[in-house]
Amino acid sequence: MANQIEQLEAAVEGTLARNDFYFDADESTVKVPVLLTAWSASSMLLLLGGLALWIAAAVVHFVATGPAALVCLALGAVLLAGFGWAQRRSGFEIRVAQRTVAYKRVRVPFDHVRPEELVLDRGIDMVVLRFRGHGVDVKLGEFRASEEPRAREFRDRLWELIARTDVRGAGAYGSDLTPVQWWIIGTSAVFAEVNGFPTDRLGTDAMAFVAKRQRASAAELLASAWGTHDPAGLARCVDGLLDPGHREDFALSAGVAGLPPHARDEYLWLLGHADGLVRGGATLDAPPLRDAVRRIVTLRHGAAGGRAAAAFDAQVLGDPRVPDGVAADVRSFTRQLLADRDFWREEGGRVRMLHGAHPDAVRSRYLVWDYGRAMMLYRWGHMLDWIPAEDCWRAMLPIAAEIQRHYGSWREMGAAYLDGRQLWAGGAADHHADFTAAYEAMASSPRSPWNVAEWHLPLHRDWH
Repeated sequence: MANQIEQLEAAVEGTLARNDFYFDADESTVKVPVLLTAWSASSMLLLLGGLALWIAAAVVHFVATGPAALVCLALGAVLLAGFGWAQRRSGFEIRVAQRTVAYKRVRVPFDHVRPEELVLDRGIDMVVLRFRGHGVDVKLGEFRASEEPRAREFRDRLWELIARTDVRGAGAYGSDLTPVQWWIIGTSAVFAEVNGFPTDRLGTDAMAFVAKRQRASAAELLASAWGTHDPAGLARCVDGLLDPGHREDFALSAGVAGLPPHARDEYLWLLGHADGLVRGGATLDAPPLRDAVRRIVTLRHGAAGGRAAAAFDAQVLGDPRVPDGVAADVRSFTRQLLADRDFWREEGGRVRMLHGAHPDAVRSRYLVWDYGRAMMLYRWGHMLDWIPAEDCWRAMLPIAAEIQRHYGSWREMGAAYLDGRQLWAGGAADHHADFTAAYEAMASSPRSPWNVAEWHLPLHRDWH
């Protein structure tokens, strides 16, 4: 279905009534500016009184002395501030996402609006569109008499919007994204929202100063959190997230959680013991730390513990002939254990959180924790002009398809992302409230990709 708000805007374009309406893309709302609907007698008195006092202040300043001018100026400012406050009250709004007509304190669900309540009053020179019903009688727009056919078309489009609302289409108002592109952006929406990046486009905000700040933020995040300063480094980070990603670490932690209690307790004790040795200045050259880490990686890899121990020995000796399969994990795990003073606590938290979870189920559930971040890395690369838009979309499409295959809805995907981040943090709070708020915003905002694109949308190239 064509975007109904865009059709409504086109219907009024070029008429006298064009400036009577404001089409808000961010809120999916059609607004009649408050100056046309809410200038009551009391608010007009505030305006006129404030202006009169300011004029009086100017006159008194030139013809008299004393505090009279300041008093007039202050009182005028108070009245004008009151007028400004009065004008911040809602005018007439058609809130598409909420399917509600709103005016002052009146809220009318679309289902309760009738076509005869959209009235065209004909005068000699003007045709006035009014909303008249539910205790409200308010002018919406003025058309010239010669524009009556356009006024009728606008009224019909407005009624179609109210009677047969396409909420998803309204959320996409003003966007040049295709449905599939909206879907792709949705996979990284929580991550983007938390970090202050748009969730309705591939690149940066349309406003230049905001775009500049977002590009600087993207560069800083890539450098500080990902150790990446160029396209090649970005590609390595993306590849690492796609395979094996953190979900493989989570699966190994789940394997530890499934060990017999004495082995699991030994693993957790050794993590703290190794951390204490490192804090005391020990290195892998010292047998106590080396033996502790060797035993940790042996337990961590379960049935493959012998190969993990061999890989660790080869790593310590600098032998390039390390066994295949587990070497990369042993190297990454050892590096984190030695360098990150919070790692042992986080790993302990993961083991406790994953009690009873099967490693294969863990790999599947937390796929979006890796793939969603890979999507954001691609977007950052585009924001920094490292990756052309077409290359970005083409690379992200199969990743999006894999995400869709693993989950049944946007909410399920988002919940898995939140749980994945919580697991990565070992259960620590660590901005979890911020990510939860971003999840709720994506679930509720009409401009969110989650509410614009249907989850089961067939994912194929639909852009030119």
